[in-house]
Amino acid sequence: MDPLRPSPSPASPLARGSEPVVHRPAWSSFGRRAKKTLIPLALLLVLVTARVGPSTLIVLAVGVAIVAPTLIVFVRTATVTVTADRLTYRRLGRESTVLLDGTQRGIHCRLKQGLEELEHVGVRDSSGSLVGLTEAYFAPEALADVARRVGADPTPLQRTMTGPQAAAEMPGTVTFTLRRPGVTGLLVLVATAIVVVPLVLATAA
Repeated sequence: MDPLRPSPSPASPLARGSEPVVHRPAWSSFGRRAKKTLIPLALLLVLVTARVGPSTLIVLAVGVAIVAPTLIVFVRTATVTVTADRLTYRRLGRESTVLLDGTQRGIHCRLKQGLEELEHVGVRDSSGSLVGLTEAYFAPEALADVARRVGADPTPLQRTMTGPQAAAEMPGTVTFTLRRPGVTGLLVLVATAIVVVPLVLATAA
């Protein structure tokens, strides 16, 4: 299929006037991902604590106090709504909407993200609006349902791709964080260092 052309699938199987379909993040999906990352993070914490000292635990407590409430609010309030003519993703005060007018492009694939392989659904309309959903927060069944309703191309699901490969397969359907994982990782590292280093120095003084 020509990646520059819209998906040949129907824009949406929902009939005009039918009830919207709503999906929410699943704790089970987040839990599966957390289990795969907890062990490496625990090992890293032990190594850092051994070199820096107990002050690392204070930094960890501050990080948990910031991240945990954010995740709880996200999982409890985020929604993905599919109607006959649009896909809307609401989370943490933000809203992204893609029009399902037959010109949208969509992809349903498996993306390699670090040590994990997660399903991804990306949909972009002719105005440039993009909605990206991953298995990190949404159940595979929910992703499959959304992909079917918006007409996302399911062919790439048969193989695992990197973010740049998926972006080349269906331009515009992969978010920047997945399309440029190296740059994203560097930005996260710098932001973490800006927060963590002063805390470690302050508690170690």
